[in-house]
Amino acid sequence: MNERILLVQLADIGDLILTTPAMAALREAHPNAHIGLLTLSHTISIIEGIGLVDEIIALDRNGFNSSYAFFSPANLKRLRHLNYDTVVY
Repeated sequence: MNERILLVQLADIGDLILTTPAMAALREAHPNAHIGLLTLSHTISIIEGIGLVDEIIALDRNGFNSSYAFFSPANLKRLRHLNYDTVVY
């Protein structure tokens, strides 16, 4: 079974763009892995077409005053059910 890696990038568009070389390096190092990206919903269009991730999980920023607020026990439980082997934050 292929490794499942979840990247968490909850910053805005510029930070997401600056993260793409790291995503490319991860894809190159783990070509058979299933790589998911947890990101803000308004950044999805930037990452969709570049082919570095297999799955995009959108998070609507409304209701969160910081990226750390997402990591509540309820949200962590939801993430656990996605069955990722590794989470990179």
